[in-house]
Amino acid sequence: MKQLLQQLANSLLGTLFFDDLHKTMYATDASVYRKIPLGVAYPRGEDDIQKLIYFALKHKVSLIPRMADTSLACPN
Repeated sequence: MKQLLQQLANSLLGTLFFDDLHKTMYATDASVYRKIPLGVAYPRGEDDIQKLIYFALKHKVSLIPRMADTSLACPN
């Protein structure tokens, strides 16, 4: 899966992180719920969002959009 994520990252204008630090930061918030994602994307535009949706459909993984919420993680 890492190779697929790297290919996806290379195709985006925005950023895709799939290292342990960013995944843990994303999964840590003020709730008791914790699910480690495959990656954390910061899309830059509609084309990136379309690529992320296509990737999720093709590989049968879910997308969880997060905006401003109570998370402790901060975008770069």
